[in-house]
Amino acid sequence: MRPEEHPEKVLLISVGTSPQIITEVIYALTVQRQRQQLPMFMPSKIVVVSTTTGIIEAKKGLDGANGYYTKLAQDYHLTDLPTAIDYQTIVTSNNEPLDDIRNSKDNADAADFIANIIRQYTSNDNCALHVSIAGGRKTQGYYTGFALSLFGRPKIRCRIFWWMQNTKVTVSSFIPRLKLVLFLLL
Repeated sequence: MRPEEHPEKVLLISVGTSPQIITEVIYALTVQRQRQQLPMFMPSKIVVVSTTTGIIEAKKGLDGANGYYTKLAQDYHLTDLPTAIDYQTIVTSNNEPLDDIRNSKDNADAADFIANIIRQYTSNDNCALHVSIAGGRKTQGYYTGFALSLFGRPKIRCRIFWWMQNTKVTVSSFIPRLKLVLFLLL
C-alpha cells in the first residue's frame, strides 16, 4: 500500500522560529500534488518538533480561528486536515524544555529527542510517516534525516521543499501562492 493510501498518515515537521514551512509543506503535499494529478498525502496527524521558542512562534502564527493553519484549510477546502497540530517541544535528558540548541549538550539532547520521536512513529506498522527536514536549525534537519536512515521503512517519505528561483518569500508568507519545488529524498 502506498503511503498516500494508508489510513493513518502522520506528517512530522521539524521547525525553527519560522513556522511558515508547516503550511508550505501541507500545501505541497495536498493542493500542489492534486493540481499535478498526483495522489494527495492528507495527514491524519500533524506533529511539529521544535524548541520552546520555535513552538511559541508556530502557535502564534498557526493556531486559533485566525491562524494560518485554519486559513490554509479554509482557502483550499482541506476539510480532512486534523483540527489541531500536535506540538512536541524538544526536552533535555532531565526532561526540561529546550529553549534553543546552543552547545554540545543541547545538540545531544535534541538528537536523542528527535531520534526517539522518529523511532516511535516508524515502529508503528499501521502508520505511514511523511517527514519534512527543511525547517529549524540545520542540526535539527540532520538529526531528523539521520534518524530516518536508522529507523526508516517503505511507508516512510522524507522530502525537502523550497521555493522556485526568483520567488520572493517573506516572513508573512504562510500560505503559498506560487509553485514549490518538491524533492523526494527517501
